[in-house]
This record gives sequence, C-alpha cells and structure tokens, in this order.
Amino acid sequence: DLAEKNGLYFPSSHKVTTDHILEMRNIINVVLGSWSLANLKILTQQLLQSKIPTVQRSGKIMDIGCGDGSFIISYMQPKELVGIDLNSSEKNNFLHNLKINNTKGYFTNSLNNLGDNERNSFDLITTIGVFELNNLRDVSAIFHASREFLNENGIFFCIY
Repeated sequence: DLAEKNGLYFPSSHKVTTDHILEMRNIINVVLGSWSLANLKILTQQLLQSKIPTVQRSGKIMDIGCGDGSFIISYMQPKELVGIDLNSSEKNNFLHNLKINNTKGYFTNSLNNLGDNERNSFDLITTIGVFELNNLRDVSAIFHASREFLNENGIFFCIY
C-alpha cells in the first residue's frame, strides 16, 4: 500500500507531471533504496497481481524495458505483448519467450516504431526498473507516449 499511496500506480486518467516523476524517484530511493533485486521482483510481482485487474493483466500489454520478456509473460500471461527495449540483443530471447508461451506480440527498440494502429489499444503499459537508466526528458516522453497508447480503461504501471 505504501507504493500505491506514493504514486507508483497511475490509472490512465491521471495527469503526470515532471514534478510527479521527480517525487517518485525520491520516494523510490527512500522506500526501496536498500532492497535487493530479489525483494524488488517480489514486490513488483505482488503489486502487479494485486493491483492490476485481470482484464488488463491478460489483455494487450506493452512492456517498456522488457528485456527478454520473461517477467511479464510469467506473471501476467498476456494475450499479446509488445516489448520495447533499447538493448536489441534481447530481441531473439524475447521472441523465443513469446513463442514458447503461445503469446502474440513483437519487439521493438523505440516507442517511435509503434504504428498509428497501436494508439489507444493497450490494456496495460508497464515499465519496471527503467527510470533510473534514463534522463528526465526520456522519462517524461515515456509518460506522455504511454497516455497515447493506453485504451480508455488502460493502466500505466511503473516501478523505479
């Protein structure tokens, strides 16, 4: 509940400003600063499963900073997953994980590569462990682009 109270969970109807982003970084550093990666994964899994309704978890998901996609695939079991990661070397592993889990989707290295047909089509957009690696302008672009791609009932979920 501490994470939710401190702004780590945003329904798509919320307007997120640069001040929100800076506040989130400060809160995360205080709350999670001394946690291990294993504890962070457990917290993230619990938040995803307890706070995200089933319809969003099992629908069409965009994962920004997806890596090989295994985390979202294993905990959310989406019908479709679009993975975005700057590390293009993860593409083959991501596509393999989609295939072995019978999940539709694709991998790209930029939000800019998404077509107009993707606008307002996602039930859930996740970004986990990405903000610390990006400058404020990139983080702000992620928030703004996410609003563009979420459907009317979509949820933007971020940790870190």
